[in-house]
Amino acid sequence: MKFKGFLMMAAAILAQNLSGGILEAVAISKPTAWGQKVDAVELRYSDLPSAVEVKNFSVYGRKILNADIAPSLAFDGEKAVILKLDINDENADVTYQKARREPSVERDFSVIDVSQNDELKGQNGKVIEKSNVKISRLKHLLADDFKQLEFTAKNGTKIVYNLFIPKNYDKNQKYPLVMFIHDAGSTNTNPKNTLYQGNGATTWASDEWQAKHASFVLAPQFDHKIVNDSSDDPADLPAIYELLQALSGEYNIDTNRLYTTGQSGGAMMSIALNIAYPKLFAASFIVAGQWDAQKCIPMAKTRQFILVSNDDAKAFPGQNAITGELEKNGAKIARATLNDGSDINAMNAEIATLLSNNANIYYAVIKSGTLPDQKSDPSSRGAAHMGTWKVAYELSGVKEWLFSQVKK
Repeated sequence: MKFKGFLMMAAAILAQNLSGGILEAVAISKPTAWGQKVDAVELRYSDLPSAVEVKNFSVYGRKILNADIAPSLAFDGEKAVILKLDINDENADVTYQKARREPSVERDFSVIDVSQNDELKGQNGKVIEKSNVKISRLKHLLADDFKQLEFTAKNGTKIVYNLFIPKNYDKNQKYPLVMFIHDAGSTNTNPKNTLYQGNGATTWASDEWQAKHASFVLAPQFDHKIVNDSSDDPADLPAIYELLQALSGEYNIDTNRLYTTGQSGGAMMSIALNIAYPKLFAASFIVAGQWDAQKCIPMAKTRQFILVSNDDAKAFPGQNAITGELEKNGAKIARATLNDGSDINAMNAEIATLLSNNANIYYAVIKSGTLPDQKSDPSSRGAAHMGTWKVAYELSGVKEWLFSQVKK
């Protein structure tokens, strides 16, 4: 009995000096030009460690770059252990394709193990036991700030869309609106897919951009192909127009500052919208898209910034034909070659020079073979086309030009 009492007393003393392990692990994703990527895991404790190192932790399938104790994003500013992860890891992407040409799906992070591999000293002096948990949820920076909504046009066409409403929206203040239209490869039934596939939508919702240009951001998500290479009038055109009108009626949106942008198929839809409604937008940013040049004549007086790669098999000759036709019909066009598609600062400097010209259409061509995708995979047929999307929305000069335009 004395020995049993001793064991019970020892266990009680040990329990007093031990603190529980990880209570919860939340993955944090951020938008990049290469897609939404999980770049951190935040760990909540009842008693935080007094100090942490990378070697104390592991996240299955991921490389930990740094471990720190800091205010969290997932736990309302409460301090947590922050594990910064390498976004170049194979499993960093929020979405993936099960097979080539299939729609992307969201990765299941709830199966990922997060471990505290060593006993650590807690801030209250107790020993924090080793522990292992699975990721409980994801917090998507910027993407989570969009609302998912649905609009039905007069002809019955439905559009699922994402809408960012400026923080501290004031109904007595007018706000511009920018619409991003995704490419054909992002066609998906997941309404948020357009927010995850790159940064064409989320870039306009960042705190930095909104601090300078408080604005609405509209990002439709289509579950079907919206354009074709025959330049046929897209069936969704009237519905998109009606959606813009409906939003302008619901919110205090400045209809003199509506902007459209898109990549590939989204660029083609933006072109088609400009043809059908040449007075709708104050300006457009057209990224790696083409259309029948003869059909583009109504756009001669519109304001556009066009970006393509010299190696883009369709968009480069297509835009050469379009700009040539628009010039014949009264457009003032300024042209430039961007000499290094992997150097954003150099491109911004060259764009500043291009925009110093008096023109209503600016046409920038990225020099052959210089995009990051082309350098990393020279044999890829899509490196010039898709690679353009990955630099387009990093070009601050183009973004500033777009938002400086006001419809007369």
